[in-house]
Amino acid sequence: MTYGVPFHEKMSLVQVLESIYLHDDPTITFPYSCKRGKCGSCTVNLNGAPVLACRHVINVADGELVVEPMVNFPVCKDLLVDKSSFDKKLQRALPRIDAVDSSPHKILDETLIPYPDLTRCISCLACDSACTVLKAAPELYSGPGMVAAVAGPGPRVVYNGNRGVPVESSIDYCSFCLNCEIVCPANVTFPRLLSAAKNAYFGKKGWSLHDQVVGQFGSLARVLSRIPDIYRSKVTRTLLEWTLSIDRRMDLPSFNDHFDSWIKDHKSPRPDDRKVAYLVGCFARYVDSDVARDTVEVLEHNGVSVTVLDQQCCGMPPLSKGNLNDAKKLGVQNLKSIRPLVDDGYEILASCTSCSWMLKKGYSDVLGLHGSEQVAGHTCDLGEYLFKMVDSGKFNTDVHPVNLTVAYHAPCHLRSQEIGKPFLEVLKVIPNLAVKDITKECCGLSGTYGLKKGKYDVSMKVGDELFKTAKDSEATSVISDCGTCRLQISHGTNMNTAHPVNILHQAYFPQEAS
Repeated sequence: MTYGVPFHEKMSLVQVLESIYLHDDPTITFPYSCKRGKCGSCTVNLNGAPVLACRHVINVADGELVVEPMVNFPVCKDLLVDKSSFDKKLQRALPRIDAVDSSPHKILDETLIPYPDLTRCISCLACDSACTVLKAAPELYSGPGMVAAVAGPGPRVVYNGNRGVPVESSIDYCSFCLNCEIVCPANVTFPRLLSAAKNAYFGKKGWSLHDQVVGQFGSLARVLSRIPDIYRSKVTRTLLEWTLSIDRRMDLPSFNDHFDSWIKDHKSPRPDDRKVAYLVGCFARYVDSDVARDTVEVLEHNGVSVTVLDQQCCGMPPLSKGNLNDAKKLGVQNLKSIRPLVDDGYEILASCTSCSWMLKKGYSDVLGLHGSEQVAGHTCDLGEYLFKMVDSGKFNTDVHPVNLTVAYHAPCHLRSQEIGKPFLEVLKVIPNLAVKDITKECCGLSGTYGLKKGKYDVSMKVGDELFKTAKDSEATSVISDCGTCRLQISHGTNMNTAHPVNILHQAYFPQEAS
């Protein structure tokens, strides 16, 4: 049904629904209670994303609003959903206060629970409505809302003299896409809660060989870049599935050390006013070396001096698996290299959205590393940095036309930074280039998540809507800021993929693209 509602300033979505009820349709059913953002009962989907109706203020520029019931829950009527399945799962989880080593549950120590965040949680379940894994495989994962509810105020387990809360084995199926954090109206730091829960479970149970090896993606990529691609043969893929649980159906990239060889002999100009330190990231450094090279050349073409950091993996792979110790070690090493450069006036740049997320939020909000706040304040994602140059009039707009139609997907870890989609604005400077925004909730791969046997099918189901949209877009290729997003999209669509900076480089240097 479509309704016209008179608009007034500071009108909330729940007031829009009340207006429809009072003046248009007295049979419409929607959830609400306190209307103060405290009870969490009025969550609905607005234009495809879960929001708290009483807190969401309507903007006159919004135009037509599409309001739907929350996803991942059965619909009772109109916008009212049945949340009883969540309540039943919670009831099953809370009484388990006699956990022992043989139990499928492990204990999250009370000292590791982020209470300041959880006291803000209002159990609105927007997080569960946005959870892509819960939507794709509800039989495998209980959802982030369950973790928050169990870890919140309530019964505690006393185990080996420590108080804590039980953590289900299903936490392993959290992909760490962070869509839960993106939509949370209470600003709960889900990355800290979920990584702590994973750490509690696997710290007791032990990480699988797959998680130990693939979690050290930087070291693994460095080794693979120096050997032939024998790991991509059918025989080796079968062996890798048997030993490391790397699903044989997933395409593995070809690793190389081309960027390291190139940058060794490259001399960057040294202007006094603009200088950046570039955290290349494992994927750009050892897989998509053209992304790293194009990043350096595009920045230099804009009068920016580029210093490539002495760097380790950013730490996202071990963090996403709950291995907090390994993530902290990598973070400490990177901060040791980065902080002196920040003191010397450098901006820190990353072309991978997971890397920039770690520098901005992971080291400080999740790992609590000393000196990370200072670094976070001087860190930009590549698209964000270039857009600032466009906005300030310092961007080099002397570009050649690019006669392409491309589809664009914004990665989860970019959207979690709350900086919009800056490359969509930057690419507008290129004549004849048509960019279609096809962003969906998640591509499904989530770093290394979908590589694992047992999770491949889940990851493909999560990415299915994106794959279909890309193939229907009539685009010649798909661009995305994240290397593993591009790997997954290429695998799911058989389409060519690129980083947005590759398109920008083509506009600056068309002779190299031909």
